[in-house]
Amino acid sequence: MDNGWAIVIGAGIALLGSVFAPWLKDSIDRKNRKFESNRNAVAASLQLVAAATPAAALARLEMVHSESDGAAQTTTHAAARMQVARFYEAQRAVFELGLLLATKDAPIESMARMMVNAAHRDDFAIEVTCFNRLAARWHRGELSAESALNSFRKDVVRYRAMRLGMGPLAEEVNEDESMNVDAP
Repeated sequence: MDNGWAIVIGAGIALLGSVFAPWLKDSIDRKNRKFESNRNAVAASLQLVAAATPAAALARLEMVHSESDGAAQTTTHAAARMQVARFYEAQRAVFELGLLLATKDAPIESMARMMVNAAHRDDFAIEVTCFNRLAARWHRGELSAESALNSFRKDVVRYRAMRLGMGPLAEEVNEDESMNVDAP
């Protein structure tokens, strides 16, 4: 009987292994493909947000330029419509990013929204540069989303202080994290 039970148990294990092993492997593969697909979608969305913000700022500058040139009212209205459209595209890109992110990564959406909302500022390039640098580090897994948001807030304040020549705040910038704030 002992040999008989051993054969039955061995056959049962072999049957379970042959049925469940492929199912388990397929399940793990699907999960990995889904994760990688979402990761690629998040990367594409981050790029879209980063590109849409300067476009919104450029549309604002074109509107201001057309107003200062005394351009025809229709040109000014067209520039204003362009600004609204570009800003809407940037906001939509942030919304789409938010849809892709997990709850623990929601601070990245906040960081993107802060960058887009800064498009009306003349020195919006500070937010764009900080966002690009920190979003890339977050995407590589070097920072948590919360750490990226906190660094973003601090860096924007520091680099604005540097630009304005406010020594104590500017001196806090770590050389490893420094960037060229004079770049457009």
